[in-house]
Amino acid sequence: MNLMTPRHLGCYELDSKVDRIRLHKTAHHLAVHPLSENISHQYNVHIEDVAEHSTEIDALTGLPDQSGFNKKLNLMMRECQIKLDESFGLILFDFDYFNQINSNHGHLVGDQILKTLAERVQRVLPQEVFFTRLGSDEFALLIPHIHSDAYLIETYALIHQEISRPIEYLDQIIESNISAGCAIYPRDVTDTMNVVQAANIALCRLKLSGRGGYCIFKREMQIEQNVIAQQFNCARYILRHNLICPFYQPKFNLKNGQLTGFEALLRWYDQHDQLQLPRRIKNAFEDYNLASRLSEIMQLRVFRDMAEWIDQGLDMVPVSINAAPVEFLKDNYAELLLDRLDRFNIPHSLVEIEITEHLLDEHGKAYISRALNKLKHEGIRIALDDFGTGHSSLTRLANLPVDCLKIDCDFVQRMEQEKLIFAIVQSIISMSSNLGIDVVAEGIENVHQLELLKQQGCEIGQGFLFSHALAPAEAKALLS
Repeated sequence: MNLMTPRHLGCYELDSKVDRIRLHKTAHHLAVHPLSENISHQYNVHIEDVAEHSTEIDALTGLPDQSGFNKKLNLMMRECQIKLDESFGLILFDFDYFNQINSNHGHLVGDQILKTLAERVQRVLPQEVFFTRLGSDEFALLIPHIHSDAYLIETYALIHQEISRPIEYLDQIIESNISAGCAIYPRDVTDTMNVVQAANIALCRLKLSGRGGYCIFKREMQIEQNVIAQQFNCARYILRHNLICPFYQPKFNLKNGQLTGFEALLRWYDQHDQLQLPRRIKNAFEDYNLASRLSEIMQLRVFRDMAEWIDQGLDMVPVSINAAPVEFLKDNYAELLLDRLDRFNIPHSLVEIEITEHLLDEHGKAYISRALNKLKHEGIRIALDDFGTGHSSLTRLANLPVDCLKIDCDFVQRMEQEKLIFAIVQSIISMSSNLGIDVVAEGIENVHQLELLKQQGCEIGQGFLFSHALAPAEAKALLS
């Protein structure tokens, strides 16, 4: 196998257990050494060999590329059309958060890791399986002569076992994981969808529920994918026509009824002048580009309103702004927010960022921790929303700069009838008090709920019992 690329020249050794990577430059080559601890194979490669690569071979891994994949796919489909009882499987997979390996160690190391992992997979695959690199960290497997999901699952388990073995680089252990979407031709093909689209839909479905593992295409996924596409298009329409309008949910002191703050909520008016809620575009908040653009416009609208109220001398209260988990996939959330705040000269003490507990389950915890600690240092409060609905942990509260816990509205509405839920609410309020953390109850809708919360020591709440979400003019009137 030719392991040379125009950018990566040198010597390559494979270890059958733990791969170690070492990079060094000389005047003539760049060497990459996964060092063998037992049986190894050494390849010495020279720059003259590079020109011999086929145009259908990926230069980094030596695998067939996108063009080679397309030819093989078309050939296998023709064979299935000739032999009506023939079928084949397709697995599309990519590496979870591989961009963070590139960011932390550089693209050169990232390339060598991809090469090493591709070789591992290639060594264990049956000869008849066609393994290809589609681009970046995306790969595909074409598996002939299968008629059920079982062999797809077996093949996934085989490649996952190889990829999950760690790589050592500069005394650091680098671990990798993959997400895979699977489909079978012709079983999963329709007049409007080919087998690649089916596998892609399965992969997208997997990523919506969390990365890692595999997902096999089912027909109902196409319907769900159409819904997601509609939501994405709706979000793009909102952005294109500049329709975002923040509404403000008041928070009140439960003892004396005093206004203590607002939660800014994204709203927009549709073409029929009907007010719409974010659930109509909830899947758009799973996409970094859409979520970050929606968030930017929302923040600028809120800060514009706040600046106007401050300039008019109103008695301002803090405003909470929600952050989508994907906004932390890049390590610049805090800087972007602070820049927007400073553009409008908003005192940092008047802003609170609400993150969901589920955010803490996401990969890239270092970015999240750094962003929250920077915001806290700059005087911005941090609230943990929907507390108790995820994998709650006291360690998280100790390690993150949380100022406030928000009791999920579902707990508030169920606590009247369910003793267990009431006990959970009691525990959250008691724990918050002991830790010196504020607690806010969401979704208070009746007096009985209010009295139960007050009896347990909850001091701040929001919900329809007090007020619906207010348009900017209504919020301004409440401040007045």
